[in-house]
Amino acid sequence: MIELLRTDAPASPSFVKSLTDCKGVHYFVADQTIHNVEGSLSIFPIRVMITEDDFNQAQKLMKDAGLQDLLMRK
Repeated sequence: MIELLRTDAPASPSFVKSLTDCKGVHYFVADQTIHNVEGSLSIFPIRVMITEDDFNQAQKLMKDAGLQDLLMRK
């Protein structure tokens, strides 16, 4: 899996989920639990991981939604 985005905003993975679910893109949200436990220190950002096969499509969906600043690879 490839890291699509890294964020401290808890709502970002939900938005990515809404973008990718309708297109059948497979993803995994990593580190959300530890991020919630550690609080506002931002030591452990939430990461959205995408399969290699779906990475380009997911990246395009993010750019089309105006979220290119969140992408790990631009």
